[in-house]
Amino acid sequence: MGSRWSPDSQTVAFRDTVSGYWSQSVESGESKRMENLPAEKFYNFAWSKDGKQFAFVRGQEIRDVVLIKSGK
Repeated sequence: MGSRWSPDSQTVAFRDTVSGYWSQSVESGESKRMENLPAEKFYNFAWSKDGKQFAFVRGQEIRDVVLIKSGK
């Protein structure tokens, strides 16, 4: 998924694999965790052009293993 610039180009949002999603100010270099987001994995995200709304696609990865044996 990578990182995304905010519409005003003053911050960049990114994900770390442990603590979730962060925004980092270009001016100060300070990172802060983005609060109130669901714990599920984000597959994609973006800001509206005016920067007032944040949209995301979220979900869970479920994996099953199936063993197929020959009847011989």
